[in-house]
Amino acid sequence: MDADKPELLEEAVRVKEGSPLLFLGVLNTGTKFKSDSVLLDHQTAGIFCSCITARGILLRPKARTLAGMQLIERHWFDTSLGGFGATLDEVLFYRMQLRDLIHPNADCNLSYSLLQEGAYPIDPTLEVLREICEDDLPDSLDDMLSFASPLASVVGCVGRWKCMIIAENSD
Repeated sequence: MDADKPELLEEAVRVKEGSPLLFLGVLNTGTKFKSDSVLLDHQTAGIFCSCITARGILLRPKARTLAGMQLIERHWFDTSLGGFGATLDEVLFYRMQLRDLIHPNADCNLSYSLLQEGAYPIDPTLEVLREICEDDLPDSLDDMLSFASPLASVVGCVGRWKCMIIAENSD
């Protein structure tokens, strides 16, 4: 197995402690991608055993981004963050971590409701994504998807894309 690629098990992503992943995708797992995609089925929220299921791609974080992702994972590991939702203080502290450790323009203003131990959301703006990863992304993320019709591309377009740091969950 290639050491630079995450371990895949039946299309599902497996995360190892200390090696968080940068995931970009959609929560609707039936969405069709034009190229290869992975299924994310990841336990979160520590002992509360929540789960995030999504389909998407793994981005290649830049070195500074990866270092920040590892610090975020270590900070929140074994906290059961998100078991009963995240408090405003937790969200604001995480937002500060995003800006200090990932990128000054990184935010979770639109995606904070996904914040849980093991899944740390980043609002997926192209400006930020292009600064934090090595991947060549299209000008419209929807260009990575296949739609049955033009109308189908509009349905669910608001908030469709999710970007998350996927890290080890303590339970």
